[in-house]
Amino acid sequence: WPGVPVECINAGVPGYTSYQGYEMLVLRGLSYQPDVVVASFGWNDSREWDVYSDREHHESYLREQPPGPLKESALCRRIWKAFNRPIGGRTNGVVRVSPEEYKVLMQSIRTVTTNRGARSILAVWPHHGNCTPTSITNFTPYQTAVYELGSTGEILDLLPVIQKAL
Repeated sequence: WPGVPVECINAGVPGYTSYQGYEMLVLRGLSYQPDVVVASFGWNDSREWDVYSDREHHESYLREQPPGPLKESALCRRIWKAFNRPIGGRTNGVVRVSPEEYKVLMQSIRTVTTNRGARSILAVWPHHGNCTPTSITNFTPYQTAVYELGSTGEILDLLPVIQKAL
């Protein structure tokens, strides 16, 4: 945009999932009063981390924090945490963000940015070799979710761009 001043803030954090990105957007990102938010997630969301999802890790963290001013005391935090550990869990790994939760989070990113008067652009990236020089096949549930959200707003489809570069 010649003649138009543009400021760009790269708020991306390597390793973040859509859950963490949404939390970052709501807690800090919107305070910058963005005109456009580009959200690009999906790779880390589908990875198994341990036996808890990102949401469960966050809820566990919140349970471990003592109420009010008690959280300012290291001693109180240690005692509180000892009595507020998560109860049992799965023994098999789970994805960090399920495809269903991913779609809700991407829609939530779109909703909160729109409510603040900003535009949102959701990016679709190739995933684990589903883009070859001759075809794009086997969309992941995460890619499909963004394509479905394309009917409610803008998306940046990088699969054809990457396919052409191959």
